[in-house]
Amino acid sequence: MAVRRILWIGMAAAALVIVVLFLRSGRRSEVETLTILGEDASTMQAIEAVKGRFESEHGVKVVTTKSAFEVLQQKANADSLFWDQPLRRHS
Repeated sequence: MAVRRILWIGMAAAALVIVVLFLRSGRRSEVETLTILGEDASTMQAIEAVKGRFESEHGVKVVTTKSAFEVLQQKANADSLFWDQPLRRHS
């Protein structure tokens, strides 16, 4: 009887450990970051006004970067040049 009880307790403990490990594996270890580039205008000010609430509700970090239109255009052009390149596989 005592051996059966010990086996049941051991199996229950093992099952509990497996469930805990499974539930913990779904958690993100890093916070995802959303970067928004824009001019210092009313749109960026509106985004910054709701940034804190959005971050807490969605579990992401929002980074806003204000730049002049010309700088933003250069960044967009640099990105488009990057994405026009064929993707390479890493071995």
